[in-house]
Amino acid sequence: MNRSFYFSLLLLPTLLGLPHAQSAEEKPAEKLTDTELKFPGIFNSVLPGTEKRSHFKFLLHPHIGDLSKIDYIRNDLGFAYGINNQWEVSAKTRVYFGNGLKDATFGQDLGLADYELGSKYQLGKSILKDWDSAVALNYASPIGHPVSDVTDGLVHREATLSFAKPLEKRPDLRVFWGLTADFISQTGIDARIEDNQLRDSHQRFYGGVIYTRGATTYTLETSYDTTRIWGDTKEDVYGIRPGILFPIPRRFTFNSSGKWLLGLATPVTYGPDGTDVGIQVKMRLDFDFKRLIRGSRYKPEEPEER
Repeated sequence: MNRSFYFSLLLLPTLLGLPHAQSAEEKPAEKLTDTELKFPGIFNSVLPGTEKRSHFKFLLHPHIGDLSKIDYIRNDLGFAYGINNQWEVSAKTRVYFGNGLKDATFGQDLGLADYELGSKYQLGKSILKDWDSAVALNYASPIGHPVSDVTDGLVHREATLSFAKPLEKRPDLRVFWGLTADFISQTGIDARIEDNQLRDSHQRFYGGVIYTRGATTYTLETSYDTTRIWGDTKEDVYGIRPGILFPIPRRFTFNSSGKWLLGLATPVTYGPDGTDVGIQVKMRLDFDFKRLIRGSRYKPEEPEER
C-alpha cells in the first residue's frame, strides 16, 4: 500500500465528522442528483437520472491524491447540460502540470491529458416495470502524447444501460444495476495503468444500493468486468466499493459559491494483479454556470423527482 493510503487513513476521523458539522444558521443542503453522484473513484456506476432542462453545471475536480503519488497534479474540468428533462450531454478534459513536490517543478509540462464526451437519455419505465432506466454513450481519448503518469493511454467507447428504483417501504434506499460495454483501442502511448485495470475491450455488470440521509449519500457498488465476451484475452475483475458523498458545509469553504463535494471510498478489487485494497478521498466543485455569468451566488436546486 502506498503513502496516499496511509495519508487518507489519517484523515478518516475528520472526514466522517464533516457531514454532521453544519451550523444551525446554514440552510440544509439538498440531496445529490444522479449527475452529482457520478464521481469517478468514489462512485463509478451510471444512474438513470439526467441534468434538468437548460441547467448548465460546471465541475472542477483537482486530484489532491496526486500530491503524494506522482510528480504532477491532474485537474478535471467539465460540464453537464440538460437539453431537456430526459436528455443530458457532457464534456470533460484533464489539465495537468508539475506539482513541485517531487522531480517536476511547479507548473512544469503544463498540458492536456485527455478528453471525454458523453450523452445520456432517460427511457423512463419503458423497459422494466417500476424501474427507471437510461442509455448512455461515452467516448474518451488521450490528447497528443501526455506524460505517462496522467493518462491510461487508451481510447474508450462505452455504451451503458442502467436501471434504478427506490424500495417501496424504504424510499431512502435505492437499488441500481446496469451493464456497460467498453470497446478499447490501444494508442501506443506510454501510460500509467492502475492495478486490475483491463486494457482490452470488456463487459461490465454492476449493481448496488444507495442510502440517502439528508444531504449525505452512502453507496455500495459491486461489479464484475470480463474480457471473455468480445475481448482478445480472458481476464476477470471482481470489485466492491463502499463510499460516502456529501456537500462540504459552506462555513468550511469560506462561503464560496458553488457546491463543494467530498467523497470517500474504500475499493477492493480482485483480478489479474491479485487483490488490491485502497482508500479514495476526492473533492469536487460543482456550480451553475449561468448563475456564475449573472454574478449571483449559488443556490441549491430543487431535488429531482425520482
